[in-house]
Amino acid sequence: MSTSIAALVAALASIAWFTFAPQPATAAETLAHAAAATQAYHGWVRIRYNSDAAATQPNMPTSADMYFDKVTGTTIHDNSVDGHREIQMWDIPNKQEVIYDSAKGQILVGDITDSFAKGWAESMMKYPITLAETIASLQEHGDEKPAVRESNDNGLKRLDLDFRKRVPTTSSTREQTQQLTSATIWVDPKTNLIQKTSVVLDDGEHETITYAYVPPIKDLHALGVPRDTKMVDNRIKGDVNALFERLEKRYEKGFGDFVALESEMDVDHPDKPDREGAVIVYAGQGQKWFRQRFLVGRKQYAPGNPRDVAVEPFDTWPPSDCKVVLDRLRDALPSDFTVSDGKTVWQGGGASRRDYYSRALEGRMKQTIPVDRAQMSLPGIIWPTRTRMGLSGADAKASLLTDQKKHLGKIDLHVEQYLFDLDSTKQLNVSDFWLDPSRDDMPIEWTTVQYEKDGKSIANSSTTIFLDWKQLPNGPWYPTRWTSDFTMNDSGRSVHSKQAFQLVMCPGLQLGDEWFMDPGRKK
Repeated sequence: MSTSIAALVAALASIAWFTFAPQPATAAETLAHAAAATQAYHGWVRIRYNSDAAATQPNMPTSADMYFDKVTGTTIHDNSVDGHREIQMWDIPNKQEVIYDSAKGQILVGDITDSFAKGWAESMMKYPITLAETIASLQEHGDEKPAVRESNDNGLKRLDLDFRKRVPTTSSTREQTQQLTSATIWVDPKTNLIQKTSVVLDDGEHETITYAYVPPIKDLHALGVPRDTKMVDNRIKGDVNALFERLEKRYEKGFGDFVALESEMDVDHPDKPDREGAVIVYAGQGQKWFRQRFLVGRKQYAPGNPRDVAVEPFDTWPPSDCKVVLDRLRDALPSDFTVSDGKTVWQGGGASRRDYYSRALEGRMKQTIPVDRAQMSLPGIIWPTRTRMGLSGADAKASLLTDQKKHLGKIDLHVEQYLFDLDSTKQLNVSDFWLDPSRDDMPIEWTTVQYEKDGKSIANSSTTIFLDWKQLPNGPWYPTRWTSDFTMNDSGRSVHSKQAFQLVMCPGLQLGDEWFMDPGRKK
């Protein structure tokens, strides 16, 4: 999200909070009615965004429209930059993404995951004014209520709000320089629907959102995309879809109620002491589950760089006695964790107590829980589901390949997708997951290559090779040993690391409720 859009969202939040603040009756009632009417509206909305920043910041859209259906959550982003038009549509009922690129002259169609579709729909059905969360956020940060004036403006009700300058709570340059000075809302007196919102920031930047309540949009052609535009269909079908459905079922079934220990250690690291690394504890009991990673060994990486949450080394490394390990870790702080008691999910961690944190995933953050579980739980790590990989969108592809010379009788799930880098640009990521269908689709080998922005040079690559597997008394298979090699291109210099892993299952072991509570309470 750009600085300008973020500031405008903050303006809407302040306006929503003002609705419930003590104010003169006329202004307060106007805002309350406008907010209620906008929330109650069921249909399509077009939001047109304009900002002074478009003239001064590179690659800012010269025009930017967002359309969304408050009934289904379907959303369309229509942006133009220097004559290049790109339209992105998230079709929620059909769980697909459609992208039009005028420069390439094509339309891409692909799937979106169930978890994304559900989370996005819930979010957009509350747009454009979500009162409760913005009130709580503003009260937490201590914002002053704005002064307000009401007037008539060409048949619309106009409300002007003036904000007091807020003292920054952090040293963030953005927070210090981008604060609201004033905001204006125009409301249709007949429908009580908001028509326009405008804000002025303390650095002089001016931004406006215009609302229009439009007829339903069935497809991109309704927005002027030529009907003879070439279409590329990347939706997952046939055998690939059947495999993903099977992997999803294995992930959901998992190992039932279980406890497992995973030890990780660096290989061929000259500065690494013996019996040092980490132990990850996984567990699932009914609706409760967790992943907690505990550091093992020295108490600091270097002078002034503490590692004081680490526990003392075990007599045997890697450890395999479940009772000994769990007794040692019971009161320790995990360096990172995702823990659920079946109702609330907590995340956090830290290598030192001074920097330790914990937070509950609440409000909009709850939307990340399905992805977090698919990426952090033991079943999610073993079986490559679409949710775990983030395999979603019109530019994501998946296929089944075979190479009888490499892994006879095994399945190669080949995935190509574009993932966002830290600077919000997309990079091509190519992965191959070799699976053994005769043993519950156990992993055999994983390879991943991430390319630089040019799509040709390799930024980093990894290869994970599984060495051994075992079968639980009740039937399910699981991997017991594997290695992972990682190579990164660091400004032309190749950096390599290798790790080894061991997984031990603890059949019949039940953990107390304290293991499924917020670990931050132990700090």
